[in-house]
Amino acid sequence: MSNFDFTPFESISGYIIKPLSNAMDAMVHGLSTAIAMPLNLASIIFVFLYGYTVMTGRVTLSMHSLLNNVLKIVIVTTMATNADTFNAYVKDIFFRDLAGAIGNAINSNPTDASVLDYILLTVILRYQEILAAAWFFEKIIVGFIGVVMIVAVIFFCIAGFIVQMFAQVALVMVIALGPLFISLYLFNVTKKFTDAWIATLANFTILQVLVIMLGTIMSKIILNVLNEPYTSIYLLFPPVVVISIVGAVLFRALPGLSTALANGGAYFHTASAGGQIFNLVTGGLKAGGNLTKGMFGGKNVASTAATAANAITRGTSGGRSLPF
Repeated sequence: MSNFDFTPFESISGYIIKPLSNAMDAMVHGLSTAIAMPLNLASIIFVFLYGYTVMTGRVTLSMHSLLNNVLKIVIVTTMATNADTFNAYVKDIFFRDLAGAIGNAINSNPTDASVLDYILLTVILRYQEILAAAWFFEKIIVGFIGVVMIVAVIFFCIAGFIVQMFAQVALVMVIALGPLFISLYLFNVTKKFTDAWIATLANFTILQVLVIMLGTIMSKIILNVLNEPYTSIYLLFPPVVVISIVGAVLFRALPGLSTALANGGAYFHTASAGGQIFNLVTGGLKAGGNLTKGMFGGKNVASTAATAANAITRGTSGGRSLPF
C-alpha cells in the first residue's frame, strides 16, 4: 500500500472521462461540419453586401469598422467550423490544460496519484501502522475505530469526487455545444447566448479548479494531523473525522461558490445571502414581538371587542343604544 499503486478514484475517473471525451470530440466534429456551409455562405454574403454599401456610400461607416467586422467573422467562422482549431483553443485549454496546470502547481504530493487517492491511501497506511502496534486484545477496538475513521475519509473523498465528476461532465456538455454558440456571436440578436455560454464555461472551469484547491488544502491539513507522533487511534480518530466532515460540507458548497465567482465575485453572493438572513431574523423577531404582545394583551381582547361593538351599535341607531 505504501507505493500508492492502488488509485481507485483516478481509475474510476479514467473510465468515465475517456468515453465522455470521445463523445465530445464526435459532437464537436458533427456540429462544426453541419454549420460550416450555411455559416460560410452567410459570412460571404454579409461581407459582400456590407463592403458594397460602404464603398458606394449608402452607409456612412468607416473602413476601420468594416475591417473589424471582417476580422470578427473570420475568427468566429474559423472557431465554429474547424474542429481542430476549436479543440486546440477551447477544449484543450478549459477541459484539460487549465485545471491540470493549476493542479500541478498547487498539488505537492510526491506520487502520481490524485489528491483524493493520496489522502485515502495515506490514512489507510497510518491506520495499518497503528493497528500493527496495538496489543492483541486491543486490535478489535482499534480496528473498529479505524474502520469508522476510514469510512469518514471515504465519505469526504466521495463528496469531492462527485463534485469533480459533476463539473467535468457538465463541462463536456457545454464544450460540445461550443461551435453552435460561437456561431451565434455573429448576430446582435443572438450574441447574448454566446455570452451566457462563456459564463457557463467559466463557471464549471472554476468549479474544477476549486475542487483541486480544496482537495489540496484538506490534504495538507489531514497530512499535518497524520504526521503527528500519535501512538493511539483514540487521539487520531477525532481530528480526522472532524476534518473529513468539514471537507465534505465544503465540497457541497463549491458549486455555489464557483457560480458566485463566475458572476462577479463571492462577496456579492455572500452579501445577498447575508441580507436574506438579516431579513429572516428581523421578521422572526417582529413575529415574536407580536406574539408576545398578543399573549400579554389577551385579557383586553374581550373588552376591546365589546367597546368596538358598542360604538358600531350607537352609530347605526343614531347615537342611541338599541333595546335588548
